[in-house]
Amino acid sequence: MPTTSSAGEPAGGPVKSVWFCSAAAEYPDNTCTNFRNKMPSLRELFPNKKPNEDYYIGLAQIHYPNKIENVSSRGNTILLTQTKGGTRGAARSLALPPKYYASPADVVAALNELLGANHLRTNFSFAISEAEDRCLIQFRATNRVRLEIGADIAGILGFEPGRPLFDTRAVKSPFHTSMSGSRDQLLLYMNGVAPSFFAGIPLDLLALIPWSASGAGPGGEQHSSASYTMEQTQWHKLYPGMSAHFSLRNLSGEPIAFAGGTVILRAVLTVR
Repeated sequence: MPTTSSAGEPAGGPVKSVWFCSAAAEYPDNTCTNFRNKMPSLRELFPNKKPNEDYYIGLAQIHYPNKIENVSSRGNTILLTQTKGGTRGAARSLALPPKYYASPADVVAALNELLGANHLRTNFSFAISEAEDRCLIQFRATNRVRLEIGADIAGILGFEPGRPLFDTRAVKSPFHTSMSGSRDQLLLYMNGVAPSFFAGIPLDLLALIPWSASGAGPGGEQHSSASYTMEQTQWHKLYPGMSAHFSLRNLSGEPIAFAGGTVILRAVLTVR
């Protein structure tokens, strides 16, 4: 059950804070990307609400797991095709295990291990240039090679997703390596709110949330969770009588592949 507390009374009316959690005991099927909570009684929160006033809700703060399956099954493949004498050979597809990888170097090590297991390490290999913070692919085959890297891997290693690589020597990533390369913003949806127009499409979107830049503490240690406080509350009309149902998606509309953990958010409600 979410807890409530008073949070000041601006000109628009009294404001109440309500905490929600993806690990609510009442809903054992909850996940970090799709969860329900019981909504507190709006009549009890706002006993002095006037008949001509409406309920409004906005996101104030959110805590979410910092570890996600940053290489997912939707972007974990590398596709290799060699051309010899003008004839293209059969493509070989290799899949990196989908999971959380802590650094670009971990991704590179896993890729090279995968190549070795499939007897392709003599054809090409991956490396990280620490001085330039970019990924290097060293090709050793004498035949022309066409390499396609899955979107998640490409984003982390600094390559442009969907752009095939052609070379017989070496290729350097055009962008810096980054563990945030395969991530985009979080979209938090909530049932019962008046639709907002996002790219011309009406959605029950409560807030657009950026990823934490690093999730690191003052000593450089990596925290298991990140938090974000909204700089300015975006208010949405709330229709009473519904349970609080939240979902988290990326800009492509896909669920965020959190590697465990809990989502906690603080919403604010008012009447006006």
